[in-house]
Amino acid sequence: MVILRIKYTRNNTNLFDIAKNMQETVHQIRRKLIWRANRGLLELELQLKRYFDAHIGEMPLRHLLLLEEFLAYDDVVLYDWLRGLDDSCPSHLLSIVQQIRVLNRR
Repeated sequence: MVILRIKYTRNNTNLFDIAKNMQETVHQIRRKLIWRANRGLLELELQLKRYFDAHIGEMPLRHLLLLEEFLAYDDVVLYDWLRGLDDSCPSHLLSIVQQIRVLNRR
């Protein structure tokens, strides 16, 4: 991603500073999600770790926010979704479940 230094300011806020703060925010969200992926259920934690190792660095903010919602569910619910034993996963989170399943089949 290329960020251009822009001298135009609105309300005394430099757009470059906004972009920089946004990048810091994304970094903070990534760190928080990595911490939240440490779960009580070891099997689930191992699957999440593989997924995070492969994808967390390239995830856009929109996907990080979905992942944050995904991790808010209980361990047993998440683990059942990943094993295909429970099909009650909300449709907007199915892509995460499918990506984790594919990665862990290898």
